[in-house]
Amino acid sequence: MSDTKELKELKMNFAEIEIEKIKENPKNIRLDTEDLSELMSSILEKGLLQPIGIQQLNGEYIIIYGHRRFKAMKKLGYRKIPANIYFTLSPTDMLILNTIENIHQKTITPLELGKIVSELINLKFSLREISVKLSVSFSKIRNSYEAFIHLPEKYIKDSAFGERGKRTTIPISTLNFVSRLSRSYKLTKPEIYKIMDICKQSDISQRQVQSIPYLLKTQNLTMEKAVKKSLEFDFLDVVIGIEKNKLNELMKLQNKSRTEIAYLIMARKIKVSNDKIIIRPSQRGR
Repeated sequence: MSDTKELKELKMNFAEIEIEKIKENPKNIRLDTEDLSELMSSILEKGLLQPIGIQQLNGEYIIIYGHRRFKAMKKLGYRKIPANIYFTLSPTDMLILNTIENIHQKTITPLELGKIVSELINLKFSLREISVKLSVSFSKIRNSYEAFIHLPEKYIKDSAFGERGKRTTIPISTLNFVSRLSRSYKLTKPEIYKIMDICKQSDISQRQVQSIPYLLKTQNLTMEKAVKKSLEFDFLDVVIGIEKNKLNELMKLQNKSRTEIAYLIMARKIKVSNDKIIIRPSQRGR
């Protein structure tokens, strides 16, 4: 564990600094600093609402956070920029400050957060410690990290936190969910990409997504037929696929709900055939 200081104890001054004296940080976490048109318009209309953060190091000022604001001000021809000046920061302090500020600005993407979490893990922080340090929920930290290490970058770039903001974005939780399914069902890369494209193009629920690999691997359907069936039928009916009296028998035996039975079947803890139900010993009713 790093001996990073508590960020609230870090010493800081405020000043307007000449832009030509400020250098960009080569380890900037932001990946999307090119399209600055909206930010530039906002600065022209309202001014710079939040100062950037910099560190004075070896006679130079290095940006800690606010790379997009810095670039926008520079493109607009400003000579000076308001800045919070920090002293004696460690590389870990700089990374955490950069991340927290971007989270507060609500400009950080799942891909960027996953990259940061990966770097902090390399510095011997645990996921829960990172959650506390960044004041971000553990589930968001875990989802972003797992997506970053398991999923193709092009899909993470199209993802978003929380609910789908527009048709072209996918909740990061759904992407990470597909990633876990791909490992459980040993899906091929083309199969994974096809499911992710469906998530991007359709208003599909996680339950419906979950039924696709199940249908592919247990009923030997083509991808097209598996997708069609998952979208047309109720998730539980697709997965359980047994007569009502047999389902009632199974629910009574296991003392579980219809939904719980479906998940046990998908996890292959219970196998259902036309004439019998096979239950692994660890799953028998207590």
